[in-house]
Amino acid sequence: MGKHILLYGKSVLIAGLASSLATIPDLEIIRSENLDFSELTIPDLILVDLCDAETAHALPKLCALPGVPLVGIDPTASTMTVLSGESHSAQSAQELMAFLSEVMQQNPKPSPTSKVT
Repeated sequence: MGKHILLYGKSVLIAGLASSLATIPDLEIIRSENLDFSELTIPDLILVDLCDAETAHALPKLCALPGVPLVGIDPTASTMTVLSGESHSAQSAQELMAFLSEVMQQNPKPSPTSKVT
């Protein structure tokens, strides 16, 4: 069984990630622009664009999904943040994919104070 990644929002970044990630075998990409998750498979990971204004109102509900890492991507700073505390720099798509793979394998539950740049 493959991994499921939920891409939340409708920004250009999220659309581009959906296209790129769709080429990876054993990875199911789920897109959502609303907060009704009742019909969705529980994902292994959620990705959001931190620069998308509509994401701000959704973060509390997205964070409430138990055991699902929530990764925010800030394209203006070339960083990815596990919203429970860790921050990582990514300069390329390969670095992004390596980070996402690591997060899904570890299913992290970092402390709110841990920070890596």
